[in-house]
Amino acid sequence: MGKGRAVVLVVAAVAAMVCWGVPARADIRVTPTIGYEAGGFNGGEFDITVDPHHDPLGYVTKVAPRSSSAGFSTFCLQTGQFFWPGYQYQAEASTQTNHTAPVTLANNAAWLFHVWNNKLWSQYGGAVSYNYTNAAQRALDARALQQAIWYYQLGTGPSDSGASNYIGLANSHGWGDGRGNIGSVRVLRLYKLASVQYPATQLGDAQDQMFETPEPGSLVLLACGALGALPLLRRRRVL
Repeated sequence: MGKGRAVVLVVAAVAAMVCWGVPARADIRVTPTIGYEAGGFNGGEFDITVDPHHDPLGYVTKVAPRSSSAGFSTFCLQTGQFFWPGYQYQAEASTQTNHTAPVTLANNAAWLFHVWNNKLWSQYGGAVSYNYTNAAQRALDARALQQAIWYYQLGTGPSDSGASNYIGLANSHGWGDGRGNIGSVRVLRLYKLASVQYPATQLGDAQDQMFETPEPGSLVLLACGALGALPLLRRRRVL
């Protein structure tokens, strides 16, 4: 049997097990830290470092994180959750957040992250952009984009005028209102590890992030909401 065919069969088998109810949470461990944010905003870019010993996580990124040791950058999806920077958490991938009232990822929140992650702003006329090179401007853009993401995900009104530009772009070119059409963007759900002593008490689940998976295989593997077969995917980073 050819190597390619064998991999396809293994992937199909794992995907089938996921659909049949095998627990979805894979052994992924990540350490989130602060990336670019404006003035202690508690939002914006966050850097994610993936533990290589607990790493069945496929992701793609074209945005260099602030920390050179981090694997990728992301934005958060919640305002009432938090994490302790520099502490490790268990993670899983989903299409929903992990809070007590799970919320499916919003279409245009996912679209904005996809455009940011792949630096596609120029494809939409260039009137709206994001500064990836100047640290001070990048922090301000991160604040505005974060508010636009919260606008779609949580229904909160943005207080930053720059956020309105991102919202207008998504309304004109995005993946539409509602939830379910999220392309290759997924939620990185964070949970406390029993083996880690955190600085203070918090809920078992922590701040959820967004990340983007390789296509097209990941869309099949994640059809049932799990990452069980992603160890078979090779990570691709283009910085």
